[in-house]
Amino acid sequence: MSESVLAERLSDGGRSLDPAQRAVLSTLVSPRAGGVYLWGEVGRGKTWMAQTFYQLAPGAKRAAHVHQFLADLHRALTQKPRSIESTLQHFLDGAEFLYLDEFHLHDVADAHLMRRVLAAARRARIALLLTSNYPPEELLPNPLHHHHALPLIEQIIATTAVAHIGIGRDYRVGVRAHAGFASGEWEIAGPREDMPRTEITLGGASPRGPGARTLRASGADDGVLTVTFARLCQEPLSAADYTRLAQQFVAVRLIDVPPPGLMNEESMQRFAFLIDVLADADIRLDAVSTGGLGEWRTAANLPRDAERLLSRLSLLRERPAGEHGRHYGVRGRGEDSVASPRSG
Repeated sequence: MSESVLAERLSDGGRSLDPAQRAVLSTLVSPRAGGVYLWGEVGRGKTWMAQTFYQLAPGAKRAAHVHQFLADLHRALTQKPRSIESTLQHFLDGAEFLYLDEFHLHDVADAHLMRRVLAAARRARIALLLTSNYPPEELLPNPLHHHHALPLIEQIIATTAVAHIGIGRDYRVGVRAHAGFASGEWEIAGPREDMPRTEITLGGASPRGPGARTLRASGADDGVLTVTFARLCQEPLSAADYTRLAQQFVAVRLIDVPPPGLMNEESMQRFAFLIDVLADADIRLDAVSTGGLGEWRTAANLPRDAERLLSRLSLLRERPAGEHGRHYGVRGRGEDSVASPRSG
C-alpha cells in the first residue's frame, strides 16, 4: 500500500489530515516486519487512521478493542484444558495481520498475557497494529507494578515501529451524531428509586455458562438496557462484563449517576471502563445524573486515563431537567428510530 493511497482514502468525505497526522503515514505504510505501535493524545484520530489502514490491508486479518480481545482470550483459556501456547496458536490461527485498538494495560496478569500474545504473533509472522494513548514506556503506569511490563515494553520497541501523532486538536470536541455513542445525552435530574425487575445474563443463555454473569436491571426493552449506576458500576463487574453487555444491546440508559466527587475509586474505574467499551462499540449512552458534565472537568478524583474519559463524555449532549429528550437512534437509521435488539 502506498502513502498516497492511504492519504486519499483518509481524505474521503472532505476530511483533511493535519500535519502531525500526515507525518505518521509513512510509518503506517512501511512498518517494520513486526508492525506499528501508534500512540498519541485523546481525540487525535488514531483509531480513524488505524481502521482505515486496516480496511485497506490485504490478507487474513483480525481487529478488536483490547478489552474485547482479552475477554475472548481469557474465555478461550478457561473453556478447554490446554497450554497457553496451544491456546494462543489456535486463537491466532490463520491471521496475517492483528489490529488491537486502545492498547492500555493496567493489570499485571494482562501485561504478562499480552507479552505471550505478541511473542506468539511474532513466531507466526503476524503483523501488528496497536493504538494507544501511551508511549510504550508508560504501559502499566502504576509504579508498584510497572516492572512487570518491562519485558513487553522491550518487545514492542524492538519489534514494531513506534509512531507518535503529535499534540494537536481533539477531534471529538464539538462532534454531534444522530446514532451511536456520540448521539447520547447527559440528563440532569434528581435521584430515582431503584426498582429492579429484570435479570439479564451477560455472556450466554445460561447463568451457569462459561464466563456468564447475572445483572439486575430496571428494564431491557427493544434492545435498550435501563439500569442504575449502583447496579452497573458499584457491583463487581469487569470490562469483560461490559463487553458482553455491548454485544447484547443497542443502547444503555444509566440512571442515578452520582457526581464524581461522590464516587469511590472502584466505582469510578468501572464507570471509566463502561464508557470505554460503549464508545468503542459505538453504542448510545443516555445518563441521568444529579450533577452536570462540568463537574467532571474539575473533579479531583478522576481515574487513570482521565483524559480519554473526559474526551468521550464531551461527546454527550447535556440536557437540563425537564427538557424533552430524543428517541433512541440505531446506527444506519434516522434519529427518531426505535432501537431493536442487537444480533449476534
